[in-house]
Amino acid sequence: MAHEHVAVNPLRVHKDGIALLRDRPRDSNLANPRFDPQQERLFEVLHAALRRLETEFADEIEKVVAVGDWARYGMDLRNLPFDDVVRLIVLRQRERPFSLYLQIADRVFADLGDDDILFQFRLATLEEWQAGAESTRQRRVPDAAGIPLLARTG
Repeated sequence: MAHEHVAVNPLRVHKDGIALLRDRPRDSNLANPRFDPQQERLFEVLHAALRRLETEFADEIEKVVAVGDWARYGMDLRNLPFDDVVRLIVLRQRERPFSLYLQIADRVFADLGDDDILFQFRLATLEEWQAGAESTRQRRVPDAAGIPLLARTG
């Protein structure tokens, strides 16, 4: 049944979220002469990881969002890999099994081909993410819920 749901409502790159995430670091990088190639490389690696998530784990994932300061404010790309580049992977299931975390770490984030970019990720259930998103809406800080990178369409 879940497989049928995926076919009807596929997991896809969220183009508006990617565009918003591309705009965020500009102000933080005004004095960075290598900003354009650094940002291009960051997004190449980001897209590679998103493709792997979409291909390898579409049945398990409801959405992927960029969270933390890099998503809310941008970051000086000269600080990579020391600044946190965090993604929250929202699962379709009610649990966050550690075995799934290990599989994602191994099949998605290992060997992305860039030692200067270190992606971190967390897993959350859909219920956990919805509760967190509602809390950010009530506190009137909607950006704290993250920027969508992969989401279900349809």
